[in-house]
Amino acid sequence: MSKKKKKQTKTIEKNPQPNDLTKWLTVVIFVLLGILIFYPPFFRGLFFNEDMFLYHVLTALVFLLIWVQKIYRQDYSLLKTPLDWAVLAYTGAYLLSLIGAVHPGEAFYGFLRVLNYFMVFWMVTQVVKNFRDYKTILQILLAAGTGVAVIGLLAATGYSNYPGAFNGQVILSTLQYTNTTAAYLAVISLLAITLVTVEKKLSIRLIYTTAAFIMILVILCTLSKGAWLIFAIGFILLLAVMPRFNKISSLWALMVAVAAAVATYTQFYPAIVGKQGALIYLIIGVLVVAVGMLVWEGLVYVNNRRGHKVTLVIAVVLVIAGLGAAGMMLGGHVGSLQADAIVKEMAELTDLSNTSYTSRADFIRWGLDIVKDYPINGTGAGGWNALYHHYQDYLMFTTEAHNHFIQVWVEAGTIGLLAFLAIWILFFRAAYQTYRQARNNGSTDQQILIGGTFIAAVALGLHAAIDFDLSLSAIALVLWTLWALISAAQSINHQYEPAFSKFAHIMPAFSTGIAILCFLVLIFCGCSYYGAHKHAVIASQALHSVSEDKSDQEKNELFQTALEHYERAAQLNSLNAEYQADLAYCYALTYFSLKESGNQLADQFYQQAVSAVEKATELKPYNTKIRNSLLNTTNMLGDLSQVLQQAEGAMLSSPLDVNGYETLIKLLAAGLEYYQQEGDDEQAALIASKMLDVHLNLEKRRAQINNNRPWNGPPLILSHEAQYNIAKADYLLGNYQKCLAVFKSFTTNLLNLEFPDTGFSNTSLENENWVLSTVRDKQAVDGTCLKAVAKQDQRGWPMVLDLASRIPVQPGTEYILEIRYKIHNFTPGAIADTSNSAGIWGNTGGEKESINTSVVFHSGEVITPQTSWNVVKQRLTVDEGHQWRSFSIGTGSVGAGSTFFVDYVKFYPVLNANTAQPVLEQFVWYAASLYHNGHTTEANNIAQQLKTINEQAYSAYKKLISQEPLK
Repeated sequence: MSKKKKKQTKTIEKNPQPNDLTKWLTVVIFVLLGILIFYPPFFRGLFFNEDMFLYHVLTALVFLLIWVQKIYRQDYSLLKTPLDWAVLAYTGAYLLSLIGAVHPGEAFYGFLRVLNYFMVFWMVTQVVKNFRDYKTILQILLAAGTGVAVIGLLAATGYSNYPGAFNGQVILSTLQYTNTTAAYLAVISLLAITLVTVEKKLSIRLIYTTAAFIMILVILCTLSKGAWLIFAIGFILLLAVMPRFNKISSLWALMVAVAAAVATYTQFYPAIVGKQGALIYLIIGVLVVAVGMLVWEGLVYVNNRRGHKVTLVIAVVLVIAGLGAAGMMLGGHVGSLQADAIVKEMAELTDLSNTSYTSRADFIRWGLDIVKDYPINGTGAGGWNALYHHYQDYLMFTTEAHNHFIQVWVEAGTIGLLAFLAIWILFFRAAYQTYRQARNNGSTDQQILIGGTFIAAVALGLHAAIDFDLSLSAIALVLWTLWALISAAQSINHQYEPAFSKFAHIMPAFSTGIAILCFLVLIFCGCSYYGAHKHAVIASQALHSVSEDKSDQEKNELFQTALEHYERAAQLNSLNAEYQADLAYCYALTYFSLKESGNQLADQFYQQAVSAVEKATELKPYNTKIRNSLLNTTNMLGDLSQVLQQAEGAMLSSPLDVNGYETLIKLLAAGLEYYQQEGDDEQAALIASKMLDVHLNLEKRRAQINNNRPWNGPPLILSHEAQYNIAKADYLLGNYQKCLAVFKSFTTNLLNLEFPDTGFSNTSLENENWVLSTVRDKQAVDGTCLKAVAKQDQRGWPMVLDLASRIPVQPGTEYILEIRYKIHNFTPGAIADTSNSAGIWGNTGGEKESINTSVVFHSGEVITPQTSWNVVKQRLTVDEGHQWRSFSIGTGSVGAGSTFFVDYVKFYPVLNANTAQPVLEQFVWYAASLYHNGHTTEANNIAQQLKTINEQAYSAYKKLISQEPLK
């Protein structure tokens, strides 16, 4: 008997009786957790790190309060269900991904996010003690979703200036991305229908249905076909899990909400696009909801009094009448429905060749290639954005993989993917077990709540497989909350078995230790990183103000403020590459200023700048923006090796972006010239070889390009200046034959720099106006020429073939444009509004206003085909302020069937006393390369002209031909 008393006493000690303090603490904790769940979507979805840092702090504080309560109750449990352990394992996978992470700072931020998700998940499982709490959490999610939808509607109607919530065509709301906004609201709409189904009070049902109508209206206004599909699939699945009669109730509620949304959309969407008053049209939807739900109440009443047969007849009649009314209404507003936009989206949904599908398939392919190189623990968070450029075969910019399963595999490796899949498997298992028990117990409400939660999570998971919803922490928190509710349902129903029962004696210590670590990591990092962000903002504002019109003393004070706050930011967050890069820039500016004044502290700031540059490089080696910032900084420091290192890093960060190659080649060319002037042939040879390696790397990348995909950016073709610099490097290394073709283009036909087939040996093109093809002609210079045939009557001055857009020219230099052509037949068109002519259309431009430099090489009707070739030349001296000229073959308003031939088009500079120095240099290099390729006669002819025109140019030629190749 005494032993039993002792056991009872121990039990009482482990479960102290609640008092007023603990009761209020329970309420406070629930409210605070509700706020944590509610507010994330309103702060740009917590996508940006600075928003997430503050959330870390708030999460840690609520987490601490729950543990205070648990310790008071002497409850040291941390994890109960297998699903809980899987979620923790997922967090652990991101912790492991920090080992060897490609961007350490981003990887750690990603780990903190996942840790925060786990803590919110865990807190929900602790706070939800019964299905009333369960329902309250769903209501909080619904309130948040409705708020997001309302802000979107207010922004679209001009009553809210939330940034980026409406772009004039579609609603983006607070999440600032249409697809995610639509997917999020689709998921919350499913929860709204779930709550409508489980609710008994008409007034509350009206509120839930109105919320669903508002969210569905915004979904329509996002024009997101993926979200429409997920919503449709989600609702079909929702009906499948609803118990018996509740299927009809759910279907009716959805039909009412959709009908209200569509009826409103027909008037609302055209109004917001047309910037007209639109808010009033929401009354339409509210009335439809009210009538629809009242009709349902009437049907329920009839069913209870007269039976289901009579009710079914009445329901069918009402539905048919409603569809008829809807058809009449939509028929009168087919234009305002923006049918074209919706039809286009729906057509793209079934078009597997659409870029929405092909690009996502490519993202998956690139992601799998990354996984092959980082298979175990992944790249760390941020790894996709850091590396995908290295694996792509066409230029496309996307910071996310648009498939969370692939993104997890990339970031956390196979360990992370297995943990993520384990969560889903255990979630399905837990949902099935809890749903089955609720059904066996006859608890319809529990079935509805569990089924609705399960389907909402599945719908979100499905959309996350085709988009980057879960990259927005607010959306990820929704999913983790839904998982937590199912886990809580298991705990409520006591369906779990204690894990690791053999280690029960150490589990309290283990659980407490894990909890303490989670709290300390999140609170410390959240506070520190948020403080660093605040310092960085102050520093950035101060540095920006330095450039404004202020006195020297004010500028110096502002600069010192910027420097101090950047130093503080870097101290509080040493993992932020941007802070280190900005700090390095400030140090470099200080060094530059002190060096000019001869201050001894210059060396100290130089070392600090170099140190900050190295830290920033280590933290984000594959970030082009950081690399370009550091390139500017190292340039101020005057260290060529560091400058080249950053330029090469920028190129390697995005190997399909031609700008990186251009910058590196330009810097290498400057370095080559410097070492030549210094007489350091060894370094000059290394630099020249490096230039050729860069060019070779570009050509390898060009060979891998997938030409069947759209290219987003400038083509991977080097500029004229870069080609010229590489040719000089080839010459200095003794590759005389290789450089000859480039130098020849600069001196004999500049058009070859952009249009290599100026002799038209392999040109073919067809569009709605012209058919162009290469044909053989014995009288043509190279035996082939271009044949152009008009497919229809032309109007204005149509372009037949674009030759070049920015051919470099030098002011004061004379150039010749030469065309060899013949006309087969030329007739005026029936819609002619210009002359019956053909020519080379274009203009010169640059710093000054562009000038039309077009030349007509033929004018007038031709009926009898010309049998001989004609040559027309235009001599033009380039005006000051002009640096480039454009060229295209064009015509006037010729008729259909008009045909002409072009043998060649040439554009080249003339050697005379007015030829600009850069052009003379091009002739020097061309003559020297001719000489070394055995074309001595031609080389000597150019040399003699140079000697007559400019003795300095002739001396440069003599020096080049006598120079030995660099080794």
